[in-house]
Amino acid sequence: MINEILDLSKIETGKIELIIKPINISDLLEECISLIQPLSQVRHIKIINQTQNDKYQVLADAIRLKQVFLNLLSNAVKYNCENGQIILNNIIVYNNFIRIEVTDTGNGLSKQDISKLFRPFERLNQLSHIEGTGIGLVISKNLIDLMGGSIGIHSTLGEGSTFWIELNLYNSHDKINNTMNH
Repeated sequence: MINEILDLSKIETGKIELIIKPINISDLLEECISLIQPLSQVRHIKIINQTQNDKYQVLADAIRLKQVFLNLLSNAVKYNCENGQIILNNIIVYNNFIRIEVTDTGNGLSKQDISKLFRPFERLNQLSHIEGTGIGLVISKNLIDLMGGSIGIHSTLGEGSTFWIELNLYNSHDKINNTMNH
């Protein structure tokens, strides 16, 4: 929790440094899935990765992008139903952006809940047994914004949620400014 608060503080004060370089999405997601797999297995949640073997690269900070995906995947496990599923998918949007989707089979969220998601310390289902600080999605949104992308959600009550991230695809002709201070 302390690390999350420190991260949020760094972002809000503009003292976070990002190292932007081409990152293979499939490789990064496989790494994240392997870290989340033990948690998903405890709840008998199947992770289906439909991004495997895709060679898409994005311009991002590898460590921070991994942090965002670990947050989305751990939330998909925590808020999923027992014996549920998590599906990872990607699609190309706007020619030079890729959308990576993390879909769960949990209870879904109301429009009112969705409006609170990206506010610090707004925990949904506070009376539940699910642990969390209420700032993981706020940090994720800020990090994705700093990387020139966007994050959002589509959700249906009783059916589940899809969190998505859109990032710039890397083109070998792109000129890269490797370090960004914000």
